[in-house]
Amino acid sequence: MSNYINLGKTGLKVSKIAFGAGTFGNVWGDGWSISKEEASKIFNTFLDSGMNFIDTANVYQGGESEKWVGDLLKERGGREKVVISTKYTMSMDASNPTSGGNGRLQMIREVEASLKRMQIDYVDVLYLHHWDASTPVEETMKALDQIVASGKVRYIGFSNFPGWYLGKADVLSKWHGFEPVSAIQMEYNLLERTIEREFTPFAKESGIGIFAWSPLANGLLTGRYDFDIVKREVLGSGRVTKTFVTDPFIDAFSEQSQTIIKTLKIVAEELGHSPAQVAAAWILHQPYISGLVAGASKVSQIEQSIEALDIVIPEAQLQQLNEVSKPAPSNPYSFHSGPIQDAIHGGEVIG
Repeated sequence: MSNYINLGKTGLKVSKIAFGAGTFGNVWGDGWSISKEEASKIFNTFLDSGMNFIDTANVYQGGESEKWVGDLLKERGGREKVVISTKYTMSMDASNPTSGGNGRLQMIREVEASLKRMQIDYVDVLYLHHWDASTPVEETMKALDQIVASGKVRYIGFSNFPGWYLGKADVLSKWHGFEPVSAIQMEYNLLERTIEREFTPFAKESGIGIFAWSPLANGLLTGRYDFDIVKREVLGSGRVTKTFVTDPFIDAFSEQSQTIIKTLKIVAEELGHSPAQVAAAWILHQPYISGLVAGASKVSQIEQSIEALDIVIPEAQLQQLNEVSKPAPSNPYSFHSGPIQDAIHGGEVIG
């Protein structure tokens, strides 16, 4: 399969593997930060492999991630060959109540600050990093449209937003002729599949692209860790034991999570690849998922993520992984499946 895909319904071609530059910087400390020398090796290895999509954010490493991306891109040259996405919403100054959020004032200021840190004239994709519950969606969409018109941003996306908000933003862009949302970034992996309830159906209907962040569930799917279920401890050496296990959505010690991890290891051994590569390849096999954002603190890690593009998971193993990781049904989808749909379309009358 091709290593490139159009971002949503745009003409922008991006690699299915985006590099997430959250490790670029010396602010977050052990388990997250790497040296600039290692960052340079990862950055150039990624681009030399034919990938073209670099993802960062204004808050990553307190702004150092963007600065390092800019420094490395300037050193390498070829800005026109690289697609850069960045994100903003989070406050960069705790003493200033207007430093965060998705309003017009903050948006203009933070985009200009990101451009300055990266030493570039425009950002290819600007993601709103988080849902700002206090700013009207109308203001946000109009401001995004204006900033695209200014030439400082080419395309827009959302990350970590509720489905209803995304739907409202999509409708507003159509009504008013605003710049449409081209892509969303959401957590998605074998341990966290709940976006399938709202977001993948929406992507199917609207043509919006989805890039999965945390494809390895913050390292839990690498196969390198053991688990003490009684003490609820992750055993081994690596970032998970140095930072935190993962996000609050995932219970790494639950029966289903442990079954998923064990099944992944079995399938990976059968296919002759690492669990991390199979976990990434599984995402790339899912309908309506455009690609994934791969982080790395070593060159070998980004190389393995890129190699996942060439992994074909046979149907039997794919179904095995799909079934074991299937999220629990939820209302209203569980209510409106099976008998209800049959009754709607001429089957047995219910109720």
